[in-house]
Amino acid sequence: MARILISLPDDRLRKLDALARARGKSRSAFLVESALAADDRRRTVRPADEPSVRHALRVMEATRERWKPGADSVLAVRAMRDHGRH
Repeated sequence: MARILISLPDDRLRKLDALARARGKSRSAFLVESALAADDRRRTVRPADEPSVRHALRVMEATRERWKPGADSVLAVRAMRDHGRH
């Protein structure tokens, strides 16, 4: 098994040790599991997977389709707001 040396501030080490202890893990096991879990989340959660983001993208696309060249974007946004369309 490989061994590594990392440097971190004392307060971070205390926090890390407390988190590991609270989960019944060694410092090394906690660091490895946390790093791998963070990587998994990064790979699986994309902004476009969020319903609110998909809704915003649909609104943007609908707005683009209605856009007339030379139109005032501020007036268009105000009209959408005033008519309850988002």
